[in-house]
Formats: sequence, structure tokens, C-alpha cells
Amino acid sequence: MATTGCSLPSKLTDRSTRMLPESPTVAENATLSAQRTKPTGTRFTRELWPTWARTLEDRLSKLLYLRPDWDSYGAQPIQAKAADQAVTLLLGVMNDRSPTPSVVPTSAGGVQLEWHVQEIDLEIEINPAGNVTAFSRDGRSGIEWEDLLPNALPRLRESISRLSE
Repeated sequence: MATTGCSLPSKLTDRSTRMLPESPTVAENATLSAQRTKPTGTRFTRELWPTWARTLEDRLSKLLYLRPDWDSYGAQPIQAKAADQAVTLLLGVMNDRSPTPSVVPTSAGGVQLEWHVQEIDLEIEINPAGNVTAFSRDGRSGIEWEDLLPNALPRLRESISRLSE
């Protein structure tokens, strides 16, 4: 099955302004993982990525191989655009201390990212076209919201920051 994989953007930086790694496509991962041993330019070894980024890429890579009807109820294969958007979005809002989300395929061909930590429920759904809806409920403060990106971005950053406390 031919797939186009998720690629980590090469110029995004985290809050400490450290250059984040660039990733090959999912199809290139197996071939390149044995070849990567030292940083070169802006390309870093996968081992230097934050734990959540390595785990996220691994989980998304596996989901991209789901076949049509993977749930026996007519589910669509996961679209690469949804996986790419998940990686791009999280690189922009997470830091090295952020907990890794659960990654769940949706029957429509998208992905859902979920955190249920410290009385905080945070869910991000990315549809097959790459559109994003976010929902958060903080049991400690009583704050609950749901919105589409890009409007949800400031609240999403705040929710993820609270997950990392």
C-alpha cells in the first residue's frame, strides 16, 4: 500500500527556540532509521526528538496502514493529510514536557488526539481534510470549551500547558 507519510516541518521551533527535527515520510522511516547517527544541519536523529514526538509518529505511521473497513463497519482508511496536520499542530503547541496523547483513528478517515490527565479532558479531532476541532474540560476550574482552529489555538496552547504542570 503506497502511503504518503507525516512530515515534521523543518523550521518550527519550540518555546526554547531550539530547532525541531525534520522527519522523513513514513515510507522512508524504515530505510533511514538505520542510517541516522549524527545531527547534520537542521536534521536530527530521531532519538533526540521529544518523547511525545517519537511516540506520535510511531502511532500515526501504524494507523496509515489501516485498510478500508478496518473496524468491520465501513471505516475509511486514515488520510495522510490528517496525520500530517496532527504532527504539525502538536509541534506548534507542545513542549518537551508535554504528555503524549492517545491517538485514535476515526471511522471517517481522520485521527483524534486525546489526553485525560489531572482532571483535564482534552480532545482534538482532525478530519480527513485536515480541519481541526478541539474540546477541553478542566474539572479543577470548571472551564469547558469547544472550537475550530485557528480560533481554538490560544485556548489549546493553554490547555496543553496545564497538562504539562
